[in-house]
Amino acid sequence: MGKPCREVTILDQAFDMRYRRATDRRDMLFALRSMVPEEMRENLVVNYDKSVDELYAEFFKEVEKAYMGEMEFVRVSEKERLDKIAEIERLNREESKKRQRSYGGGW
Repeated sequence: MGKPCREVTILDQAFDMRYRRATDRRDMLFALRSMVPEEMRENLVVNYDKSVDELYAEFFKEVEKAYMGEMEFVRVSEKERLDKIAEIERLNREESKKRQRSYGGGW
């Protein structure tokens, strides 16, 4: 068996848990709580008075905050990549026009 191509994240774990069974669906989120970084754990309080929907919304909000830096890095990296592609395409068009002008005069 090879190594996984990337580290398994808490989002992967949450996605996997949708197939698990629990008497109370909140138990799955409380189980995930033990796997998250400490700074997230502080905001994910075990509270059976909250509905499943409330807890999932809070969980998603915390995961989003925790990974916002990585998501921003990906967004910026993608924009930079697209900008470089656009610049290369622009330079290729200019070069193509120069070649057309230099060949066109003699015919």
